[in-house]
Amino acid sequence: MLKNIAGNSIVALAVAMSLNPAGVNVAQATGFNEAMTGGTFKGSLRPRVEFVDQENVSDNAQAATVRGAFQYTTGAWNGLQLKAELEAVMGIGSEKYNSTTNSKNQYPKVVDPTGGHFNRLFLFHKGEGYTAGYGRDEIIYDNWRWVGNVGWRQNHQTFNSAKIDGKAGAASYHAAYITKRYKITQYSEGEDLKSSFLLNGGYDLSFGKLSAYYYGYEFDDGSNTSYQLYGATLAGAPGNFIYRAELAEQKQDNTGTDYSGSYYHFIGGMKVSDMKFMVGYELLGSDNGNYAVTSHFGTNHKFNGFADQFLVTPAAGLTDSYATAVVPVAGMKFVATYHMFKPDDTSSFKDYGTEIDLVLAKKLNKQVSLLAKLADYSGEKVTGNPRSTDVTKFIMQAMYKF
Repeated sequence: MLKNIAGNSIVALAVAMSLNPAGVNVAQATGFNEAMTGGTFKGSLRPRVEFVDQENVSDNAQAATVRGAFQYTTGAWNGLQLKAELEAVMGIGSEKYNSTTNSKNQYPKVVDPTGGHFNRLFLFHKGEGYTAGYGRDEIIYDNWRWVGNVGWRQNHQTFNSAKIDGKAGAASYHAAYITKRYKITQYSEGEDLKSSFLLNGGYDLSFGKLSAYYYGYEFDDGSNTSYQLYGATLAGAPGNFIYRAELAEQKQDNTGTDYSGSYYHFIGGMKVSDMKFMVGYELLGSDNGNYAVTSHFGTNHKFNGFADQFLVTPAAGLTDSYATAVVPVAGMKFVATYHMFKPDDTSSFKDYGTEIDLVLAKKLNKQVSLLAKLADYSGEKVTGNPRSTDVTKFIMQAMYKF
């Protein structure tokens, strides 16, 4: 795979050089060797312990893992730079959890399989107001809902793509042609994509930011299933008010069988001193119980509860009504959220369940931070509910950046 990236980098080199207009000032190394040796290095270590108690699974999960990421970015040579990042996930002690790749199905899932790879190998050109390049890298747009790196899990999601990110005054733009996706469970063989584009643009206003996007993609798996998602967002925090309004439509085409679903997300809240209080409503719509809006590339752990019961949307769709409070406690940040989950299509059942999420975070200094997280999902015991199982998760982690 790395050989393919290196070979195709010749194309990126030519494209990137053509993007550098005369008069653009880019910090340059005087020679190739200076560029290779005069770059910047950074890294991080993230140990974590995760416990999962899941109804109807015989044993509780106890996952102790540590993620190490080590990134080197060269200096600029003729405007070109190379970013390389090695990522490794190691287990501590025996694996008493189902990583989805270790065949330990007697435990609940903790999707942190051990392994290592170059999760970034990206050749890019940085000009005045833009960065363009080709290779493997993380891609994050907007609030991570539709395109993200799944940064909560130990192995991050990355893409092989040709992409450009830029800003001109109040306007910003992002475009990527993606050819492969490496999921959080994959270290070597990724998922091939074809005819897959990510387009995103935004404009800063005095009271917030207006964004619009189109994501069209197809997995090259022989299913002939393609997806199109297009939408717009207006979000901001003027004064003490917090708001977000997002509308989108997703379509699935499977050899002539079309489905579609609507997406809404509304948030309103207030800042009171150094506290925040918010209420929200998110809809991932269903097409008559046959299909539901799903985020294939997003950081889905960030949404719909930290117990991860809705990483994939059930066919009946999902409505998530929630309230969140962010309060400082003894020099720490305490976050509490309550969710009420219901299906969009209520023809078979009326409720999925409820969830309470609690987070306590402490930043010791610029390098070290600590976090504890509790998620308690209670499923409704009704016929037809695919999320009726109770799940409790407790996580403790530390982060060290250098």
